[in-house]
Amino acid sequence: MRTAQQGGRWPTPPDWMDRCPECRRHYGVYRVAAGTVYLTQVTQRHIRVSTHIVADHPDRVPDYVPGCRRCDEHHAATAQTRATSAAMLHAAAVHRAGHLYAPADAARLI
Repeated sequence: MRTAQQGGRWPTPPDWMDRCPECRRHYGVYRVAAGTVYLTQVTQRHIRVSTHIVADHPDRVPDYVPGCRRCDEHHAATAQTRATSAAMLHAAAVHRAGHLYAPADAARLI
């Protein structure tokens, strides 16, 4: 079983995440988990951080990142769908939020 420690470089999260108690709490748990537990549990914590950002800081969610395969997939899926569902848009936003704080290979998992 692959552990989360096999990930890539950790970007420095934006300053505003440090000023939000919930971001700080979720991100702290995520970072601790990344060094100690298996990938499935880290992925769950990753989703919690991103979901919080999407819900409480929607204006901070970045746009699609050029060169990210998952961003390309989300972008193509939403562009091809006439009536894009709220769930599809939410999933794309959760993924993009991960680019703010997670290593690139971890962000691509969501």
